[in-house]
Amino acid sequence: MNVADTFRTSLFFFLLLFLSLPFHSTRIFAQEPFNVMVTVTGPGGPLENASVHISRYALATGEELADIEGSTDSNGIYSFLTEAVEFQLLVEPPPGQDLAPEQAQGLQVEEDTNLRIELEPAR
Repeated sequence: MNVADTFRTSLFFFLLLFLSLPFHSTRIFAQEPFNVMVTVTGPGGPLENASVHISRYALATGEELADIEGSTDSNGIYSFLTEAVEFQLLVEPPPGQDLAPEQAQGLQVEEDTNLRIELEPAR
């Protein structure tokens, strides 16, 4: 093999490696987000305007991620997209409702998830 053949072979393998990097990194690191749907009910059924607060932590490292906050819709539903995480959930009743807040810890999301939270009357 002469120098030109060696150069062409090296160039071919370099280009092959270079062109395949974006595809490999996409498959290894990127993941589709998961949908988490939280349904909040009370003694009378779905609760509109219940406050939902989510504290998220990366599964691999435990690093704290950005919190997510929102309110339930008229069907008592609040949904959000997230990567695989462990999270804590705090649900507070709508203003004027005499219901106790509900908290859950150590929840993990590794697939689409539906959670049902029932708020009980405050004591």
